[in-house]
Amino acid sequence: HHAPVTPSASAAWFCPMCPGVESDSPGDCPKCGMALERNPQAPGDVSAVSAESHALLRKLLFAAALALPVFILAMGEMIPGRHGRPLLPDPWSPWLQCLLASLTIFIPGRFLLVRAWNSLRHRSLNMFTLTSLGTLAAWTFSTAALLFPHLFPHSSHHGPALYFESAAVITAFVILGQWMESLARQRTGSAIAALMRLSAKSAHRLAPDGSESDVPIESVSVGDLLVVRPGETIPVDGALTTGSSSIDESMLTGEPIPVAKSPGDPVSGLSLIHISEPTRQAEI
Repeated sequence: HHAPVTPSASAAWFCPMCPGVESDSPGDCPKCGMALERNPQAPGDVSAVSAESHALLRKLLFAAALALPVFILAMGEMIPGRHGRPLLPDPWSPWLQCLLASLTIFIPGRFLLVRAWNSLRHRSLNMFTLTSLGTLAAWTFSTAALLFPHLFPHSSHHGPALYFESAAVITAFVILGQWMESLARQRTGSAIAALMRLSAKSAHRLAPDGSESDVPIESVSVGDLLVVRPGETIPVDGALTTGSSSIDESMLTGEPIPVAKSPGDPVSGLSLIHISEPTRQAEI
């Protein structure tokens, strides 16, 4: 179990799994290998997150277009009615599988190998180390068996066993997983950014003499009395001291029905005063 990672306010990109890994530009975490996440609190353009998803989608489509023929060629003997005959006669099928699998691994799947290499350089093994080791082992064995068949035992009358389809399909599935993860991170980041835009930027602070002034959220401290009027967003977490109302907490809990609050009840920032009632105060 990992504790939540909180990035510094100046970090534009950070790794949610590895504390201390921060960057001013998008990239990969040198420890776990996953793509860095955009810090929703940092200013700047968030288009890089969307660009990453589009780039992974292009790699996925390219890898799928290459890996699918390899899979069909390798499994052609199992198609009903083929009676164990390959789709292409030897030696065309093995060499075509080798070509397509090599293109899959070293073009759209190149970034996976780079992440695996970085994990070795930083002595921090991760899933990219494992998947790259498996795909390269299958590709290396199959290529050697194709070039030097007399050095390998023959599993059938077609020659040594080849595993080009395993290497190509695994590469395509790993890219699929990275694309789905990128989409999830993009949607989560957009939701967090939208949630932060809804937060109040100032608060109505009540002075000891009864006067009221608008102050930035950053200047609110523990013990201050804040006035929240109907229709306004509660600026910070606190407790209700006077007044009563129903508060919309759907942004936090997902519950669409407003929750009745009375003096002494806790209130949370990003909640919304729902019913128009007299002025109420929250003490934090």
